[in-house]
Amino acid sequence: MTTTQAPAATARRRRTPRTWVKGGGLTALAFALPMILIFTVFSLGAHRAVRRHEPSRRPTFSSPRSSWASTTSSPS
Repeated sequence: MTTTQAPAATARRRRTPRTWVKGGGLTALAFALPMILIFTVFSLGAHRAVRRHEPSRRPTFSSPRSSWASTTSSPS
């Protein structure tokens, strides 16, 4: 009968801000920061528009054909 040994426990490295930066954490943050800021600005803007009960700035049409037909002139 053979016995298997448990794998040796590996020593855990201590995570410090320096190891985080060396591991690419700062680069990842710099890459993601513009996306996070843009998302935040658009989220707050949408929230404020709903909060003030402002109407949407997008034009609303009853149907695309009716608005198109009203803007074109008929041939004479």
